[in-house]
Amino acid sequence: VTTTGVANANITARPLTLTASGVNREYNNSNIATVSFSDNRVSGDVFTVNYTASFNDKNVGVGKQVNITGISLSGTDALNYSVGETVSTTANINAKTIIISPDANQSKLVGENDPIFTYTSTPSLYSGDSFTGALGRNPGTIIPNVGNYSYTLGTLSAGPNYTLVLTASPATFAIMRNTQSISLIAGWNIISSGVIPANPNNNLLTVFNTLIGESKLIKIMNESGQASEDWGPSIGWQNPIGNILSTEGYKVKVNSPCTLNVSGTSVSLPLSIPLTTGWNIISYPASANQNAQSVVQALIDAGKLVKVMDERGAAIEDWSAYGFGWQNNIGDFVPGKGYLVKVNSNCTLTINE
Repeated sequence: VTTTGVANANITARPLTLTASGVNREYNNSNIATVSFSDNRVSGDVFTVNYTASFNDKNVGVGKQVNITGISLSGTDALNYSVGETVSTTANINAKTIIISPDANQSKLVGENDPIFTYTSTPSLYSGDSFTGALGRNPGTIIPNVGNYSYTLGTLSAGPNYTLVLTASPATFAIMRNTQSISLIAGWNIISSGVIPANPNNNLLTVFNTLIGESKLIKIMNESGQASEDWGPSIGWQNPIGNILSTEGYKVKVNSPCTLNVSGTSVSLPLSIPLTTGWNIISYPASANQNAQSVVQALIDAGKLVKVMDERGAAIEDWSAYGFGWQNNIGDFVPGKGYLVKVNSNCTLTINE
């Protein structure tokens, strides 16, 4: 005997076990959080877990509690599952990085107080957040403290929710001078100036006017052999050289020890000095001594330098033929001095502080 019949049974919703993992994020001025879920759904079932997640507050922190509420399911197989309404987990809120870019062309005269350093920031802070403190600078070790100085973050802060970082290639802060005193010995000197007067006071005869008036100046010559000198009572001082230039050195002959005082504006460094094949007279507009060979090392490395001489006849030159390599008998380049430089082809020498 074969018997058939119909029976009724229930398919109850499968309890869904949710495991939440908090997603770390950057500070964004809100306490909104994001999580991801793993669960025990039947393979192939399709549904979406809807939820609201929030941190207890908006601030930076590690292992912060994330509260997950309002959990519900939607989608094709959503009705086949039951789920609780709350779950919790943890996540980090990381500080937001702000790039600080000091403004270019900030400077002061030596002896003055530092100004308040200005800057731009990228991206902007969130509404309600603000900077406190101020940028600083490297104090340096140069005496006198003329030169270019790197910025530091100083006391600048946007609070613990931000990390401040100086831009990769920040501008520098310039401490400038407006006077320079250049000592001259009786006879020939080779000089240059790190301070250049404004036009028309940059005319060489104006620059040397005091020494002319004191009858101490005999002659000024440039690297081309042009001379500014006194042509006698009927003609007076003649100046075919023209204006004093920041890149040039000059041969100066005086009849007794004296001092040339120059007023004007500091030469901005780094300074690129064009050199032509053969002998040049270069300036040294930096404010502190530097090892002479270090200053011209780039020309040595490029195979361009033949020789450097100072006003005493001391030289930097290659003694490789004698087994010694490059020798520096000058010592340091000194502010106020100029130097004879011989190169084997046109090139550029860069002077920095």
